[in-house]
Amino acid sequence: PACADPASLEPPALREELQRCEETDPSRAGRIARVLVRLGEEDPAVRALAVAPVDQPPQLNRIEDAAWMAQVAAPGLERSLTGLMALLGPEVITWHAHPAPSYGLSRRERVESLPVPPPLAGEAPEVAVAVGVPAPVLFITPDRDARLVHINLAVTGRYHAALAVGKQALAFEDEPTMRFMLGRKLTFMRAEHLVCTAVDGPEDLRALHLAVAHILDPGTLPEPPAVVAGLNRVDAYARLRQTFNQAHRAGAARTALRAAADSAAEGEDPALLARWERWLIASAETSFRCGLLVSGDLGAALGILDLDSLIPGTDHGHDQCYPALYEFYLSEDYEALRQILAG
Repeated sequence: PACADPASLEPPALREELQRCEETDPSRAGRIARVLVRLGEEDPAVRALAVAPVDQPPQLNRIEDAAWMAQVAAPGLERSLTGLMALLGPEVITWHAHPAPSYGLSRRERVESLPVPPPLAGEAPEVAVAVGVPAPVLFITPDRDARLVHINLAVTGRYHAALAVGKQALAFEDEPTMRFMLGRKLTFMRAEHLVCTAVDGPEDLRALHLAVAHILDPGTLPEPPAVVAGLNRVDAYARLRQTFNQAHRAGAARTALRAAADSAAEGEDPALLARWERWLIASAETSFRCGLLVSGDLGAALGILDLDSLIPGTDHGHDQCYPALYEFYLSEDYEALRQILAG
């Protein structure tokens, strides 16, 4: 994600604001203190304020779609492209769904088969409600050296979002960390982000964009490459035509294509690779924001992010850039969304 303006996070300005709101808004004061400590603050009083416990709602309420797009979604998540992906995601993801054995998973590893489920299993349905997705199927795999692995699962021919829970995730049992990990992963179970779990990079999303245009608005964009979203172009065309046989789906997709074209810069290819690269990076930042939001604990969130060297949803490394996340944590949007979660 693009770095926030460092001037908005200057420690002297944050200290002044902390003094102003310490008595009137202790919740915000605590958040400012936690950011200051992350930025290197050594004042014992500030550090003491930073370790004060964060109130966690006993259950999480759903963030409705309008609030999600306006306040949770990262600023760089271009809405016209998001609309196109929301239409395509539930269909295209079925192209990549396979039975559990294809992933080396078995029914006996499903959480409902265990006599004592791990604590994370109890958090997953709560976080799913907040994110606005069905609770994922969970496979408990303590022998896997991983945290949470997204699985596009086919059960009796139908798609189900699933997670393989590895030993790295099972090592965490504190609620804020578990919620952050789940919020980050379950973001990619929302319709508009589903395809992120099945692509290698922005080239795949551009190819899908071009293929849809070829079917619904031929001649307006170049022909897609030989491989589209993991399928050869002819097979992808056939599946898309089947999807768009229904007039309402075709109409919605044409509207989304026009919106993507209208929002492109003048003279710019609507399926420009750089647009899709920015969109993927913003999808990753959105997942960070969601995880932090349902966790409510900056330290727990950054403890997980500090372990990672890649931003999810991209095919190459980016420097971890946290100021944008700090700004979200200190924003009015964050406070309003936490109130929605708590009900």
